[in-house]
Amino acid sequence: MNDLPDAIDRTLLSCLQADGRLSAQALSGKVKLTARATLMRIHRLEQRGWIQGYSARLDRQLIGPHFFAFAEVRLRNRQAQTLRKFSERVQATPEVLACHQVDGNHDFLLRLCCRDRVHCDELTSRWLADADLAIEHINTMPELQTVKEFTQLPIAEAPQLMMSPPDYFEVSYSINPWMDPSAWTANAQRLRDDARQGWQRLRKAYIRLGAQIHIQPAVQALPDLVFTANSAVVLDRKVLLARFKPLERRGEQVHNQHIFEQLKAEGLIDSIHPMPDGVFFEGAGDALWDANRRMFWLGWGQRSSIEARETIRSVFGIETASLRLVDPRFYHLDTCLCVLSGGEIICFPDAFDAPSLALLRATVGDQLIEASERDASHLGVNSVCIGRDIVMGYCSNELGTQLKKRGYRVTKVSLGSFNRSGGSAFCLTLRLDNRSS
Repeated sequence: MNDLPDAIDRTLLSCLQADGRLSAQALSGKVKLTARATLMRIHRLEQRGWIQGYSARLDRQLIGPHFFAFAEVRLRNRQAQTLRKFSERVQATPEVLACHQVDGNHDFLLRLCCRDRVHCDELTSRWLADADLAIEHINTMPELQTVKEFTQLPIAEAPQLMMSPPDYFEVSYSINPWMDPSAWTANAQRLRDDARQGWQRLRKAYIRLGAQIHIQPAVQALPDLVFTANSAVVLDRKVLLARFKPLERRGEQVHNQHIFEQLKAEGLIDSIHPMPDGVFFEGAGDALWDANRRMFWLGWGQRSSIEARETIRSVFGIETASLRLVDPRFYHLDTCLCVLSGGEIICFPDAFDAPSLALLRATVGDQLIEASERDASHLGVNSVCIGRDIVMGYCSNELGTQLKKRGYRVTKVSLGSFNRSGGSAFCLTLRLDNRSS
């Protein structure tokens, strides 16, 4: 299965793990769908292999008595044929409840359920005497007490993202070097269509990665409302609202306040905080959360004020590192810096002044990935990382190779129309579920 479960599927999986006998009617109330729609989702999860089957848990004290033990098994060699023969014997032995191939001094760890200790010893003795199994050593450890036995797999929460559709998106003014209203007007209809299609592709890419998308309604005459990353920054269910420097974007602020009040009423966030008068701050575009280092990287010098760091520290209680942006093309930090889940950071060095670049290199060390002019000029650094997946509007072969070597998967989504406004994947996305712990 290529598609990951979305937020509703994850809820269903959690509920069915806890009680596999729940009816579609009962489950429908938990996910706010009709019973029919709920049943269709369950069937899809079964068909795609997320649900392998259903079983009943028995009370072993009532079924018993039994003798439970763990056995460490070391083979004489680790040749494929030897491993296969042992695995086949284990599969055919009902007393083996679980078998795990492990690293270390032993090859396998088994959990056994026998009638008594004598039965257990007879079983392991037969295995040792069987030359075909090539067992060198078995260490049997009786189970004294089960402190915890939990069969439900932990299911990661769905990433919570906010997007706004490009219903009124256009380049009708110029507040950065990417924006050329006359070039947009010359191809307006084609570019609008391309924006709508690109936004839908981006949304679907996030859904495939298991994200839940919260929609901020588009507003006429506010074309850049589509760039939700600039609306605020969110950490630990606290929202720090943006205060825009360009006059053209200040009309967005009241609508941003409204959507976060709505999300608070829905229980997704706890508190909303303003930026003080006279201090400019353009949201997650200039405040990138680094979960591995438990800090914010802050951009200043183009749009956001350096004084914004004091409010950020006060609201979130988190350390910050300020990076000065010196190239007008990279007017927000998210256009030239991307924090990855493993602690790596992609950056475009020429966007920063010398002290800021030195700070980045000293702090990040060999986890710093320096992007080329080619990637930066296509806004490839303006990307979104979800787990080991990176959603990018552009990625050169060279950058893609580096990311693959570090264990990341790249999903490329063409967002050319948004590039004309100086934005790409990250600009179009606000993460609502950042956590400091």
